[in-house]
Amino acid sequence: MRLFSCISIGGRAIAGRLSRRIVEQCVPRKRRRRARSSRPRAAFAGQYDGRAVVDNTQYASVRKLFDTEKPDVVFVQWPVDIHRDHRALSSLVLDAWLQSGKTSTLYYYGIAEDTMMFNASEFVDITDVEVRKRAACYAHESQDPRRWYPLQEQITRAHGLESGYADAEGFIRHWQSREDRLP
Repeated sequence: MRLFSCISIGGRAIAGRLSRRIVEQCVPRKRRRRARSSRPRAAFAGQYDGRAVVDNTQYASVRKLFDTEKPDVVFVQWPVDIHRDHRALSSLVLDAWLQSGKTSTLYYYGIAEDTMMFNASEFVDITDVEVRKRAACYAHESQDPRRWYPLQEQITRAHGLESGYADAEGFIRHWQSREDRLP
């Protein structure tokens, strides 16, 4: 099964530019993504935190990326979000999915305090892998996980209560998607 998640390079923009420290942290993240080619991959959409662009050129770029990857399942951030880059990527990916004929299953996900008005309707039990998830999130220092991960833990516990698990990730499947493909 081919998965697709379109991401931006995270980190805080300083005076309209990415700080050197952020760039140094993000470049190894991109290299690690390429090195794990046998695992599900996230696609870098050429968007940067604080400098997201939504225009015809970017729509075409993400569509090309989408067509190259030919995903079975697409994960994208919920579009009602405090970050412009999250909203931008959500719009770009939705457009690519629509233009592709909706051939894959599209799921939205939320992120800690960034996401607003997100009410998950489908859940995945992460109880057995929550420790690995926490370690992976804390490995990305540029994202300042000490600030937001405690809230994320509360969210996964709440999703767990909703779904009958100790911890769960919550998703919303686009109503025009094909069959449910969550485990």
